[in-house]
Parts: sequence; structure tokens; C-alpha cells
Amino acid sequence: MLPPRVDARWRAATYLSAGQIYLRDNALLRRPLEPDDIKPRPLGHLGTVPGLALLYAHLNRIIAERGTEMPFLAGPG
Repeated sequence: MLPPRVDARWRAATYLSAGQIYLRDNALLRRPLEPDDIKPRPLGHLGTVPGLALLYAHLNRIIAERGTEMPFLAGPG
């Protein structure tokens, strides 16, 4: 089980990433989704999102605890 703050960061990062992949507009769902909000051709792969978001959330915890500056680079390959 993840610590509550790490879990919250992980969920937020996963949600935002999924929104970037599939939605053109209305990512915060301030109104009901409409067909025009969804991209006709999603860009990206949702399968990699949860793992990368988990790394991001844990690195945020480490950075906050230690006051460290640390780059997070991720890409294909």
C-alpha cells in the first residue's frame, strides 16, 4: 500500500496523463463529456502511464523529503 500523499500524486499524474492522451478539452470534467472533447486519434499509450506516474510520485516524495533537485527524464526506448 502506498503512503497517502504518494497515492494522491500517483492518481493525479495518472488522471492527467490519461486526459492528455484521450481528451482535446474538458480534462477536469467541468461539464459533461461530449464527443467533440475526445480526440479522434489518441496519441500515446496508456499502458506506460501508471508505471511512469508511480516513479514520478515516489521521486516527488524523495525530492520533498531531502530538498534535492533532480531531473526526471523519460522517453521511448
